Amino acid sequence: TLAKPFLIYGDAYTGFGQQSSVKGSVLVLFDTSVLFSLWRSAFPGALGFSVTWSDAPVLATGETGNHTYTHESAILQGLNYTVTAPDTDFRIPFPLHALMPIIFAALLGIVFVLLTFFVTRRYYKPIDDIQQMIQKTDSVPPSDGKNEFDTILQGISGLIVQRNGYREKMVTITPYAQQGMLNAMISGRAGSHAKVLIDDHFTDLGRTYYMVGIINLFISSDSDVPQTQYDDARILLRQAVAELSEDEVTVVTTPQGKSNLYTIASADARESFEGFFYTLYQKANEALDRDDCVITIGVSGIESDIERLPIACSNAERSLGQILTGGRGTVYFYEPDACEGRSYYFPNNAQQEMDKALQKRDLAALSALLDDIYRKNILQSDLPVEQIRQMADELYWTIRKSLRHVYATSPVHIQMKGIQETATIDEIFSYYHKVFETALKTDNVSEGEDLEKTVCDYIDAHVFSPDLSMNILSDQFGISAKMIGSICKKHYGQTFLSYVHDRQISRAAELLKTTSLPLDAIAEQCGFTNPLTFRRNFKAKMGVNPSEYRN
Repeated sequence: TLAKPFLIYGDAYTGFGQQSSVKGSVLVLFDTSVLFSLWRSAFPGALGFSVTWSDAPVLATGETGNHTYTHESAILQGLNYTVTAPDTDFRIPFPLHALMPIIFAALLGIVFVLLTFFVTRRYYKPIDDIQQMIQKTDSVPPSDGKNEFDTILQGISGLIVQRNGYREKMVTITPYAQQGMLNAMISGRAGSHAKVLIDDHFTDLGRTYYMVGIINLFISSDSDVPQTQYDDARILLRQAVAELSEDEVTVVTTPQGKSNLYTIASADARESFEGFFYTLYQKANEALDRDDCVITIGVSGIESDIERLPIACSNAERSLGQILTGGRGTVYFYEPDACEGRSYYFPNNAQQEMDKALQKRDLAALSALLDDIYRKNILQSDLPVEQIRQMADELYWTIRKSLRHVYATSPVHIQMKGIQETATIDEIFSYYHKVFETALKTDNVSEGEDLEKTVCDYIDAHVFSPDLSMNILSDQFGISAKMIGSICKKHYGQTFLSYVHDRQISRAAELLKTTSLPLDAIAEQCGFTNPLTFRRNFKAKMGVNPSEYRN
């Protein structure tokens, strides 16, 4: 038996318990043939096996090679098992499953290309038709009395029909995208995404002619009307417009601004537009059914070139501008200005006269000046709408400059808003009369003192806030930065920034003396968002750094 190769393992035998003394030695005899058979069953493809103890060979069998895997025994440290594997086990197999997505993507691309080719050949074949048309005119003489030019024209007409069919099948624009593209074109911002509506070959309007109408809503109220009321009214208007869209006339709409609704109608015949916008005006009034809401529509001329859509929108705006002289509640159509070269009346010394009347608090003189401008431009003249609009703009800026000039050093602030929405000329002049009345009714002394006290109280309450600034005060009280500076000089004897910085640094010095807060925390409590700015301002006033001052 001992003539066979064996592996003998020996260790001390201590009996039971960790503190037992050594009783003797234990020797364990392993049959190497059994060990090798166990290893081969665990690693059937291995070429050889070996065992080492403290890097010294104990036993080995089979072949040795470069590709080996060694593992240390988990029971006995220093005992290592080594398996020699064949070269084939170390070759990285090609992952066939990784090819499946690539193959699938390639097949999908081939199907897409074939489908695209089939659809384009089926629905859009202008090149082949042109070639057939030319070949037909070259090889076959006309037998029906038509000349070569007539044949070509007939072929071109067929191409246009094919183009329209292709457009209907291949170009689909959702209502949301349609509205966005129209908005971009109206505002002149038509980029690459909106060019599909401008290109000669693809037009969403899809008809030969089109007109642009702007439906203006005016809700009369003593106070500002919330946007939600205009939004609700425009929803009803869009429903009314959609009911007018039929086979002869196609209508699309898009909102613009607070109270305007752009309406673009297209048709294949010019006669289809006769009476259309009058019908639209009637349907819109029936849909709203509100006594406090007035509808006015400005309409452009008939256009056929889609690239002129921004121009048509501008013409519709000019038509709607006739509200200035004609009032609300009707339909205005675009007419080119026939009175070119004429100019409106505006006094050269209008601002000087306004300044003098405001300083003297002479409301009668201000009213007379406004009435003179109104009478000579509106009652005694037949000016184009565009020139009346220019006169109204000049009047606005003149009044604004005069108010700022007279009240620049006054604690009283006169706020004047521009005429943002479409308004009649009577509404504009009525508003300016009220502006002058408000300015002259203001008690400069009492209101000025109250305003000064309110501003100073606000500064003192927020002096340690990092958000306090001249701009914040201007927005808060509606007064200029110059006026804020005058108030600070009068009440504090120094500029706004000097007063604020003195208060902030004084508080910081007190905190440095009485607390152990870190410098960053003190800077934040005193209104400084940047510790470096705090240190710089502190040293500029106190002569030393904050840390030195605390020491």
